[in-house]
Amino acid sequence: MRSLHDEFRASYDPRYQAVIQQTREAILEVFTSEQASEYRVLLQEFDESRTQRGNKGNRD
Repeated sequence: MRSLHDEFRASYDPRYQAVIQQTREAILEVFTSEQASEYRVLLQEFDESRTQRGNKGNRD
């Protein structure tokens, strides 16, 4: 079962991350320069927090 889960994640995660990145870029396009700057800071904080947590929200 674990190998099936790993196979799914290997296939799914890159596509999921691509959607996340595309969404972030689309959001940035509608912001003013100041808003975009603040949004980038929030994204960086979120990404760092998620990395520090080690993605504990994922069920492995």
